[in-house]
Amino acid sequence: MPREDDDDETYYNFEITPVMSTYLIAFIVSDFTVLRNEPENFGVWARKGAIEQAEYSRDVGPKLLHAIEGFLDVKYPLPKLDVVAVPDFSSGAMENWGLTTYRERIVLYDEDHATAATKQQIATVVAHEFAHQWFGDLVSPEWWNYLWLNEGFATYFESFATDLVETEWRLQEQFVVRDLQSALAADALLTTHPITQPVDSPNSIRAIFDTISYEKAGSVIRMMEHFVTTEVFKKGLKRYLVARDHLDANENHLYEAINAELLETKPGSHENVADILHTWTQQAGYPLVTITSEDSGLTITQERFLLTRASTRNEGSTLWSVPLTYAVQDGDFTDTSTKEWLTESSLKIGRPTEEDKWFIFNVQQIGFYRVNYDEHNWNLLTNYLKSEDYEKIPPVNRAQILDDALNLARAGILEYSTALELTQYLEEEVDYIPWYSALNAFSFLNLRLAGTSTHPLFKEYILKLIQHVYEDLTYEESDADDHVTKLLRSSILQWACNLDHEDCVEKAKGKFHALHEGSSIKPNLQSVTYCTALRHGGEEEWNLLWDKYVKSNFATEQSLILGVLGCTAHQELINE
Repeated sequence: MPREDDDDETYYNFEITPVMSTYLIAFIVSDFTVLRNEPENFGVWARKGAIEQAEYSRDVGPKLLHAIEGFLDVKYPLPKLDVVAVPDFSSGAMENWGLTTYRERIVLYDEDHATAATKQQIATVVAHEFAHQWFGDLVSPEWWNYLWLNEGFATYFESFATDLVETEWRLQEQFVVRDLQSALAADALLTTHPITQPVDSPNSIRAIFDTISYEKAGSVIRMMEHFVTTEVFKKGLKRYLVARDHLDANENHLYEAINAELLETKPGSHENVADILHTWTQQAGYPLVTITSEDSGLTITQERFLLTRASTRNEGSTLWSVPLTYAVQDGDFTDTSTKEWLTESSLKIGRPTEEDKWFIFNVQQIGFYRVNYDEHNWNLLTNYLKSEDYEKIPPVNRAQILDDALNLARAGILEYSTALELTQYLEEEVDYIPWYSALNAFSFLNLRLAGTSTHPLFKEYILKLIQHVYEDLTYEESDADDHVTKLLRSSILQWACNLDHEDCVEKAKGKFHALHEGSSIKPNLQSVTYCTALRHGGEEEWNLLWDKYVKSNFATEQSLILGVLGCTAHQELINE
């Protein structure tokens, strides 16, 4: 950007931009300062008083960019890329081409004032916006009907690109419980909509920036990757991006590119990507796949899953092309290749294992569907999970079994006694992935039972389940803790203290009391400690945190404190 000076005037001459969609043009006038990663022509801009918090984004940004470039085998097309931390930014983040913008708390990080969850959010949101440099910026959607071609791929890459950089975070597994399972919950409501949704007004466009266009689309993209294979998926994306370079696109452009690669890799393949994906993108909802054992084998059926007892669940008019995967007891859970296609309402196959051994459909929860079994297989799974061998079922499939069972019970399809008996194995569970699914499902029950005579029994049951993992983690954080352990501790302590676990509450109050005397609390323990102290405290505790909020120069810390101030039982403090 050459500059010309003429006495008291300065002229800035900008290079001509590439062809781009109008919504992607941005410029910023500020007195911000920058941290540069010079070899990469990459910089992070922020307020002068906050620029030191930009180091993590400055370091991880180029790595994420190169991870996406390497996956796609398509170079980032611009000569530079800037990241800008904007105070009071109305959006969370925006993918302006070459000039991405973020709220401060989503891009600035200081390890003494931010949690492990915040660090993860920063990396994944930066990856999300960087993925848009290809999906949305280089190739823009033909119309907002195809918003998911932007947001679905950005959601996919926010986990899978970051996983290539932050390799210890288990983000491929986290994607299942955070993104896919949250999309299953949203898409089970009657108010859902197809991924490809016709829109014709500003309000209807804004309305589809939701879980369906982001998390469901990302989950369907992941499912497609596995049924065509990762090699075909990568080559197909490259073909798509090269063919539509600086052009717009619709979903069929994507399918044609991937199908072409599929036919080159598997000549004579009967799979047609467009025919398969249209059943997932052009109709709302998803299937419940039910497996029933019979003397001659297994009968597999599909029907739409809804979190309602309404008769619409059994209309039978909605069918999907479902890629079926399964594993058997002592079998291979790494093989996610499609074993059978369920394209009609029912299918019969041979039993994959002996009658006294269980089977699990939807290996690694690759498919965007729920699974129900007959009573015999549920009992086999429950007994196995309650045995010493439960870890032979991978964490993602343990999480899937929990999420499916508890949501089937919520929908009135499975008896709650069956689902809750299965959760008894959690007394020995110490892995974050299954606990994430379990606690998410328990949140619904906690809300529904609050204020009823049953709630004390529910609290007692959950406290019994978490006692072992609570003792395993303790209230103290260790320097040896890995990233995922920190996430698990935060979740378990939050539940323990909220349910009035005696040791948890006393330790939280003790740590907060030490804060009065000048001690510090590690960021990953702050939320549960602050919230518990406020619930059991009064004006003095509330004022201490409010003062800390006002004086803080860290957006991540301010956001955390603001989130817990409502924990107080004294309404008048919030009203002041």
